[in-house]
Amino acid sequence: LRSKSKRALVDASYSKYAFHDDGLPAWFEQDEKRHLRPSVEDLIPEGELSEARDQLKAIDSRTIKKVAEAKARKKRKLWKRMETARA
Repeated sequence: LRSKSKRALVDASYSKYAFHDDGLPAWFEQDEKRHLRPSVEDLIPEGELSEARDQLKAIDSRTIKKVAEAKARKKRKLWKRMETARA
């Protein structure tokens, strides 16, 4: 997600007017429950959300640099052992 979308999502998740209201009329409380929070679908389009998920999947599927280095070290050690055994 882009930083602008993240910020909008966090800002929409809470409101300074959401709690600590006493003595309000019942109709007003019902109206507040229905209209106070914007929906997530309005903030982030479905296409953009799926793109962000695909990006994260692509990043997660790559091998970590340190893991790749460790595998290369193991391979070099094995290669050295094989060379000494052949000689």
